[in-house]
Amino acid sequence: MRLTFLGHQSWFVSHGRTNLLIDPLFLSSFGNSSELQLEIWPPRHIRLEAMPKPDAVLLTHEHPDHFHPASLRRLPRKTPMLIGPLMPEAVERRLQRDRFPVKRLELFDTIRIGELEIVAFQAGEGSDPWEARVVQPYIRPVDEEDLAVFMTVDAVLSEAFRDAVVNEVLPAPRCLVFSNNSGIRTATTPAHPSVHHFPGAAHLGTNLYGLRVLAGLLLDAATGIDAEDVVICGDGYIPDPEAGVPFTLSDHARLASVARSLSEGDVVIHGVAPGDVLELRSNHRSRTRRASWIRRIAGPATKSSPCPPMVPRPLLQPHDDAAAERRAIRRLPSLLAEPARTILLTPTCDELFAAAAQGNPRPLLFSFQTAHHGAVGYAFDLLTSSFEPTPGDRIDVYPFGLMMHLRDFEALCDGLVQWWDLTAFSVFIWYGGDFAKSPFQAMAVHFADATHGLFLERLAMA
Repeated sequence: MRLTFLGHQSWFVSHGRTNLLIDPLFLSSFGNSSELQLEIWPPRHIRLEAMPKPDAVLLTHEHPDHFHPASLRRLPRKTPMLIGPLMPEAVERRLQRDRFPVKRLELFDTIRIGELEIVAFQAGEGSDPWEARVVQPYIRPVDEEDLAVFMTVDAVLSEAFRDAVVNEVLPAPRCLVFSNNSGIRTATTPAHPSVHHFPGAAHLGTNLYGLRVLAGLLLDAATGIDAEDVVICGDGYIPDPEAGVPFTLSDHARLASVARSLSEGDVVIHGVAPGDVLELRSNHRSRTRRASWIRRIAGPATKSSPCPPMVPRPLLQPHDDAAAERRAIRRLPSLLAEPARTILLTPTCDELFAAAAQGNPRPLLFSFQTAHHGAVGYAFDLLTSSFEPTPGDRIDVYPFGLMMHLRDFEALCDGLVQWWDLTAFSVFIWYGGDFAKSPFQAMAVHFADATHGLFLERLAMA
């Protein structure tokens, strides 16, 4: 069986005459917002005319780096699209609108595509809420079960899959593919450019952080599963071309080299680059070659960038008309009503109550930058369970906060942009305590593309 890496988290799995595409990204960039396209890193060119014809496409979930309609439209319309049981209906409607046949997979059931069998598993329980819809595929050749591969995609490894292997319901996979979504950068930059932990963020930039990532990928996640080959991929894109820094170092070959130097036993750890083909062979060690239809392109040298400024960059052009901006400001109480309810229902509220116990019933600030009216602020009041007006420039007195441009927030609420479009450099978040209870998590849950009705409707009809 052959695993061809297209870049980021796109794969082309082949066995015999059967070919399966997984989350294809064919273009040089992706993004649901026309104002922001994320550049694939390392850059590559995929010669679609030379790519073998896929027998089916597996879409693991709805995020824009996995479900990319512009790439899918370059495939023959009769190509079957396989989606998970929890894939939003808007994605299915979009695929049908583009005249693709769509089949929903059932968890644990086996579906056969030519000479390959696929078993779908749900993401592990420790996954982030916005990754809960992820389908993790177990793919095996019909005639060689010992060459199976399992892909975790963006989520924690499925407990159901681990149990199936431990209890010998399924043969252990020959290969495990892990996604590195840790946001590793250079030692001088934070792990995520727009999220800051006060106090104690210094640990995010230390060299030990990379070791913790490797331990999580290669030790914690793989416990109980003896695979001969482990592959590291993921986070292969640049959110801000001006900074010239990938979201991670994206140097998985270096990560794999470090991991191999620290490992014992026979496991082979691979750090793939676009165009790499991993060949799994029965009774033989795996080997790597290059795909002739994927050409790597020399990109600009990456450089370390300083910590981003406290004021985020606007994604959309701010209001140039003062009257239009005033109308947007008047909308804020109604736009903030639904996020307020989400905050009350998420673990973020636990941290806010802990801060309130220190005498601050308004521990969370939303500060909106405007072109004509300065910083417009709203603080979350635990006594009224709502956002109340407050000066927007007093970020020093709030232990939790979010800062972004008013026009961007308005577009986010109206479904014109995604939360993920903004998180690179167009939103600034600070928090204390546990990241899992930070404002970032609450907003990711509220504005996730799978729950944001207006965005999903636009996605289905675009």
